[in-house]
Amino acid sequence: MVIPAEDGNRAPALRGEDLDAVSRETPDHRRIGSRWDAAHARRAGSQTLRRVQREVYGDDYFEDVVPNSFYHATLSDLKRVARELRTSPRHILVDLGCGSGAPAVWVIRETCARVIGVDLSGVGLEQARERARAWGVQERARVVKSDLCALGLKDASCDGAMSLDAIDVIPRAADRTAAIREAARVLKPGGRMVLATWEQDRLSPTIGPPRDPVSDYRPMLLEAGFEVETYIESPDWKPRDRLVNERILQAELRDELDADSAEALLRVARISLDSLESRRRVVAVAVRPI
Repeated sequence: MVIPAEDGNRAPALRGEDLDAVSRETPDHRRIGSRWDAAHARRAGSQTLRRVQREVYGDDYFEDVVPNSFYHATLSDLKRVARELRTSPRHILVDLGCGSGAPAVWVIRETCARVIGVDLSGVGLEQARERARAWGVQERARVVKSDLCALGLKDASCDGAMSLDAIDVIPRAADRTAAIREAARVLKPGGRMVLATWEQDRLSPTIGPPRDPVSDYRPMLLEAGFEVETYIESPDWKPRDRLVNERILQAELRDELDADSAEALLRVARISLDSLESRRRVVAVAVRPI
């Protein structure tokens, strides 16, 4: 089903010539993808995470998101993404690190834009496909298994870009710069990007390879050729993050998950609380100059 836009025009489906995207996998990509496959599977199986986030976020909870102890997209975030991207039904957006696709599919449903989701997790991408089908927007959604540093999309082929809580999981800061540069490359002149990510003042333990700390993403955006329009710290992220992770540690995750999955989620919660004072969630709006 294609939802008609407010002006009566139908949003066109994505066609093959709109994409020109190919799977770009290396052994490193497969290792990264496998790790995130396991993470998506764990979160999808936990009703406790959904309950905790619903209690903490209240009316701002995004009901359709897959539970994730360190995922912070709220309805307010998603409404801002849609507003800042200034999309129309004929626009093509790219979602860098789309994961299970909930924010991307929400944006499609609300704006009638077309979205290409890029990620290395096959499990996450299949969840995104299923979500698009369930919401009846599969004609305007495509997913691509590829590295964020090499999207496989044509130059200046997209009208907007979004990335929510994904860029910071790239271990090397230089590769994060490369991913932001790729976003600039595929955007048309005047195209807009909304980037929600985590500033980090010091190296902290993670599940997976260590991640270079980045205390300010504005230099990366400028180096990639963007003009930074706004750059703010997310309101209320810290008390919400503290409360979510404290409740996760108190929950009986082992009642619904296997021991390894429960321990992995508990470890993320402990790491998140330990690093609370040395990190910040920020949202940037950047524009590729005309």
